[in-house]
Amino acid sequence: MVRRQWTEEAAAGGLLDPHALAVRWRSAQAEAGDHVRMVGRTLSGRSDDIPAFTAAFRALPRRRLVLGDPGTGRTTLALLLVRELLRTPEPGEPVPVLLDLAPWNPRREPLLHWMARRIREDCPALRNHEMYGRDRHASWSPKAG
Repeated sequence: MVRRQWTEEAAAGGLLDPHALAVRWRSAQAEAGDHVRMVGRTLSGRSDDIPAFTAAFRALPRRRLVLGDPGTGRTTLALLLVRELLRTPEPGEPVPVLLDLAPWNPRREPLLHWMARRIREDCPALRNHEMYGRDRHASWSPKAG
């Protein structure tokens, strides 16, 4: 379901061209992100080789990624990365989801509560108790209180 959602989004944005424009990316961990000890290293890649970028992302010890300024292709890279992670899942790997952080108001709702609510809203199929179990949400929803 998530793979279909982001494939449709990528197609609508014209990102599935078989001859993609080679845009270079480099993570901004050093400038604005995590400490090197948390992420391992700066990550770089090209839009015409998303499988290699995905492999490098999977090799990060914490799989956290901070990208640059608006207009630099952050959303495009995130979408292509999520599609590739979904296309080639590794055993036991969590299902990646994209959440737009802009609507989050930290004064109204803690981040983990906001994320759990958004996942419930954006992925209603996860409410299928027969397929995922009645307490499936507990693995991605913060405890109340």
